[in-house]
Amino acid sequence: AGSLRITREGEREFLHFERMHDAANYAVSECAVKGSEKKGPDEGRALEMRVSVDHHGGEEKYPIGGPRIVYTLPPEEIDWSGWEYFEVSVWCKMHRGILPEKQPFAITFHKRPNTYQPSFPLTEQGKWVTVRIPLKDLKEKKVPVEAMASLTFFISEQNYKDRDEVAFTLGGIRLSRPAGKEPLPTAAKS
Repeated sequence: AGSLRITREGEREFLHFERMHDAANYAVSECAVKGSEKKGPDEGRALEMRVSVDHHGGEEKYPIGGPRIVYTLPPEEIDWSGWEYFEVSVWCKMHRGILPEKQPFAITFHKRPNTYQPSFPLTEQGKWVTVRIPLKDLKEKKVPVEAMASLTFFISEQNYKDRDEVAFTLGGIRLSRPAGKEPLPTAAKS
């Protein structure tokens, strides 16, 4: 099987990024990442990002850091034109029970020199929360959806208390659009 898979649910089509659920495909900094035992909301694979917040142990210039995982898209995954949304479902769990009010989890879309970091609410724990990012918002920020380069999933430790323990499980990473609007990408037909 390839790295892309297309499904249809009702009036929507989804392009699933299979490689994005494999920890081996990420560059990791200041956190741990592994395949999750928890199934994604679509019963597929999921990825777990675990962070032990440390306000003293980050990089020398920035002791309060930004634990992150970075995914670089291979050639068959870079063209998102013809799709309407980027979607990811997030399941979070924190040891002290309350997520910070200010941006507990973030995503940055990259195509140098431009980046886009959308804001989205994430306040609930212990259940899947689907985040839908309109691709038109990336276009407005001059991040070309026809030539995406990478994604970063991260937290800003300054939004957490020192020694907080938090885990984010990511599943259902995909693009979506109304069904039948565009021909299927060549890489996903097989």
